[in-house]
Amino acid sequence: MVEAILQKHCEDFLAMKGLNYLHLPKTISYKNKAFSYLKGFPDLEVFTKPKPIYIELKVKGGELLKDQIIWKDKLEDQGYDYYVAWNIEEFVNIIQEHT
Repeated sequence: MVEAILQKHCEDFLAMKGLNYLHLPKTISYKNKAFSYLKGFPDLEVFTKPKPIYIELKVKGGELLKDQIIWKDKLEDQGYDYYVAWNIEEFVNIIQEHT
């Protein structure tokens, strides 16, 4: 499975559960040029109570990159929960733990 398909399944699950989330695009275009921003930011910020959780999606063979590890450390240092989900089952379990 490619990560984009996993992302779609996860977003569909969140919509089915009625949960709000944020998925920021990794690049923006300006005058036909692509610019990266928030490099390494997690794929999903899910708004759970009492605080949001952050989830990076990976598929078999993937690994956290340097910028992703930096974001993981920053978020965890600020008291947020950060997860890596390798498939839809893991993602569902993470969400169910927090709702």
